[in-house]
Amino acid sequence: MNDTDLWLLWWACAWRHAHPHWPTLVATPAELRSLHANASSRFGITPCLPCPPAASLRQLALAPLAQHDAWLQRIGHICRPARPTALDATERLWCQRLGKALRPQGWLEPGDDVLQLLRAWVEPAVWQRLRLRFAPARIQTLEQKPLLALSAAKLQTLWQTVLWHTRLAVEGSNHAVTSHP
Repeated sequence: MNDTDLWLLWWACAWRHAHPHWPTLVATPAELRSLHANASSRFGITPCLPCPPAASLRQLALAPLAQHDAWLQRIGHICRPARPTALDATERLWCQRLGKALRPQGWLEPGDDVLQLLRAWVEPAVWQRLRLRFAPARIQTLEQKPLLALSAAKLQTLWQTVLWHTRLAVEGSNHAVTSHP
């Protein structure tokens, strides 16, 4: 299956890739066809045609759950550089440099979840599906707060840069890493 097929499958059945704390739906393939509308309703997904599968959205949707945690950890350090982090020195330095360029320190209130930045970046139809990748209690708390009103261009830069950087780290890169700030 190619990436586009995987994207379409994820779009149609995002609940199949849900965080383990979401309710599970067990059914045969024949039952799944009739269960689709019920499952979408149960998980708060409005049925609609998929948006074009941008590379960054495919990467978000199809990545393992652990990868989401790594992205959010980087985003958290970019937006809140003074907070402790488990990132190594090279990653912290990279995050600090991006933070200097974007100046995101005021984007989140002290108690805000960095996941709000993902919610603010993606389209509502994408969010309805992508939110299933995270614990339901976390999503319930997050969705009680209003959507952040941030610059779409800055959010695009933040997320695409973090996704690109992570992809390079996984694939191996040939760019030089410097040790000066």
